[in-house]
Amino acid sequence: MSDNHLNIGRAGSVNPNATNVNDTYNVYSTALPTRMDAYFQALLGEIENGITADVFDALDFYQTKLDGTKDVEEKLTDGGFRPSKIAEAKRLKEMYAKIAMQYDCYPSAQKIIHSLFARIKHEFDDSIFPLIEQHQPLHMVMGQMRDRIVVPIREMLEANGAHDTVLGFNEDHIYGMIYYLTGMCHLNWKDYDNV
Repeated sequence: MSDNHLNIGRAGSVNPNATNVNDTYNVYSTALPTRMDAYFQALLGEIENGITADVFDALDFYQTKLDGTKDVEEKLTDGGFRPSKIAEAKRLKEMYAKIAMQYDCYPSAQKIIHSLFARIKHEFDDSIFPLIEQHQPLHMVMGQMRDRIVVPIREMLEANGAHDTVLGFNEDHIYGMIYYLTGMCHLNWKDYDNV
């Protein structure tokens, strides 16, 4: 065989959408768009065509303050945050809120934000709040929040955001979402049931 030809074995049928070949096992995989990538693609079309919609109920749930009178500053103070960290949290919350307000009239942006809020809320409740209930040190709670929420969401956005030329959410925005949800009383940094 000449150097210009590569023997990949018996291919059987060829998948025209194949993006890579595992030459050991002759496995062909197809890169299918994910739901998140589809939302990003749709968002571009909605912006281009001026397609907007009222906020749908599932997202409205997260944008509505739940019972409670404490704002984000009070909740973070209760959670043991230093004043400088509270000031940073408020800046990150505002950074996220500016982007959200600019694009939350678009249905696909609403779906993206809702998906991220739901993921943050459930992971926080399942993995982070138990640490708070156990009175773990704040640095440990924050480390777990980074490992369990911030980094995985950032990686998911990077892997599925090829068409995201608008929102551009990064780690700062993800932290901002966490503090936004805190201010809306969806996340607690203290076990108020056992005070």
